[in-house]
Amino acid sequence: MIPQKYTNATIQVISLLYSFLVIYYAMTLFESRTRFVLIFLSLSVIICILTSIEGKRIFPLKGRKYSILVMLLLGVSFLVGLYFYIEYPHLIYERLGCNTPLDHVIGGTAIFLVLLLTWKEMGWLIPTVVILFLLYAYFGYIFPDPFYHAGLSLTRIIQISAVGIDGIFGGITQIGATWVAIFVIYAGLIQGFGGLSYIFNISRLITQKFKYGIPQIAVIASMFFGSLSGSSSANVAATGSFTIPLMKRSGLPSHIAGAIESVASTGGQLMPPIMGASIFLMCDFLSKPYMGIMTAMLPSALLFYICIAITVYLIARRHLNTSPQAPMEQGLSRGYFLAGIPIAFSVGVLIFTLVHYQVSILLGGFYAIISFLAAQLIYELSCSKGRLLGIQRFGESLLQGMRNGALSMAPLGVMLASMGIIVKIITATGLSMEFSFLMVDLAQGQLVPLLLLVMLVSLVLGMATSSTVATYLLVVLLAAPALVTFGIEPLVSHLVVFYFAISAAITPPVAAVVVIASSIAQASFLRTCWEAIKIGIPLFLLPFAFIVRPELLAADYTTPLAAFAILLGLVGIVYGIHAPLQEIKGKLLRGACVVLGAAALFCPVNVV
Repeated sequence: MIPQKYTNATIQVISLLYSFLVIYYAMTLFESRTRFVLIFLSLSVIICILTSIEGKRIFPLKGRKYSILVMLLLGVSFLVGLYFYIEYPHLIYERLGCNTPLDHVIGGTAIFLVLLLTWKEMGWLIPTVVILFLLYAYFGYIFPDPFYHAGLSLTRIIQISAVGIDGIFGGITQIGATWVAIFVIYAGLIQGFGGLSYIFNISRLITQKFKYGIPQIAVIASMFFGSLSGSSSANVAATGSFTIPLMKRSGLPSHIAGAIESVASTGGQLMPPIMGASIFLMCDFLSKPYMGIMTAMLPSALLFYICIAITVYLIARRHLNTSPQAPMEQGLSRGYFLAGIPIAFSVGVLIFTLVHYQVSILLGGFYAIISFLAAQLIYELSCSKGRLLGIQRFGESLLQGMRNGALSMAPLGVMLASMGIIVKIITATGLSMEFSFLMVDLAQGQLVPLLLLVMLVSLVLGMATSSTVATYLLVVLLAAPALVTFGIEPLVSHLVVFYFAISAAITPPVAAVVVIASSIAQASFLRTCWEAIKIGIPLFLLPFAFIVRPELLAADYTTPLAAFAILLGLVGIVYGIHAPLQEIKGKLLRGACVVLGAAALFCPVNVV
């Protein structure tokens, strides 16, 4: 068996190289994006193999046998990556469409490695979906209309999936290697320097003087942490380990504490500046600037969290007679506000460079990282008793942060590569348009049934993949064209799919976020799911509101009125569901609030 100290040292070195290359590429663009992704994906595969030594194993082997397997996989991964990097110009300019048998063997091996490690990191469902698409590409001639196609040969499938520097190396993975990776490493650095602890304690500081304030800590902490991490699962695991026990100690039932944290963490993908990896894919699909989409999404994200805060307040009123103040550390206020300056400064730099100088997303992420590290170094030196101690603490946190970023990004990198195969097959077989026409036919030309179909497809695929990015990619390729045929703006169509994809995280029977939260809370999974759905009602309703009032996303003078009408409707529905009124009159009042709220939410108003 490989000694643990050597494993950890190797993972540390590869993680530092991985994070450094992403940051260095953002600064210099030393290679084309197409060729850089070859390095990025190779390192992602290697990191995922290395982490299997002490974590989840690829195969159920032990001791020396597993060590030999790991060394074999590492050697093969290195050679495959080296082959693609060296042969890149020949594959692109000389052998495109007429590849050699060795090209096909190497390409097939690359596809196998990506699917194997996606299975290791994400479970068996995503690779199974990819394999089903591969079978569809090969056996398309046996399918009836509208899914019939002539079928692709095995060499053609390998060519479009890997050898043609597409598929696993295609646009989806390239976005991951650049726009997504730079922000994941930025979030990892913030975590490495104690950003999570800072966010949690500031949330406690904000809520400690408010009656029924403890449950709001989960809302505020998850909103801030989610805005930087962009991952619901990471959000609930990180913040939930603090907030769920705190809510339980304050008197909330365990299943409700888990549900509150589940919904608050899920909504973190809606908050700028990161908003989950899907936002960067959306920029590419729509050919829109990052700031334009972020500005369009911000009002709906704020509406969501306002409604969740009101919901949590109503729940606390129902279950808590009083809410004790959260115990605070001495001197927390001043110390933690100072500790947050590097985060606030870097976010400010990010927004300023993107808005004022209109730099690329990649360069904006680079400036955010550099400004954060510079401000953090100044903070460490000013707070340490000696300059050497401050530099030492900075260096240790920097190493941990770069490791965090690499270990978070590598699994996402191999998953995006797997999804790249699906994207290429959907394009090559014409499945996207056929599926779109089928959905329109099933909806019989009616928009509401079509929206319900899109929601159903999003939830089902979300349950299958347990990944917002994967669900968004699949549904937006298959269903968004159907929405566009109804005259719905592309941005609205994409955000409808995005919200429905996020909703899958709290929808049973899978509900990946609820699984983590209910485990921390030691609560019934199904009871927690039911409460999460009731609390997360705004997440399910907002996509329909986008259709009725698209001006909410316009980011102009019409937006405030649309936001007010939607907020009024959502608050009415939330109050009707959660208000602590049980007598006959109270129930009638709650029912009236739901009806009036629905009317305010869905009755279109022409804004002049």
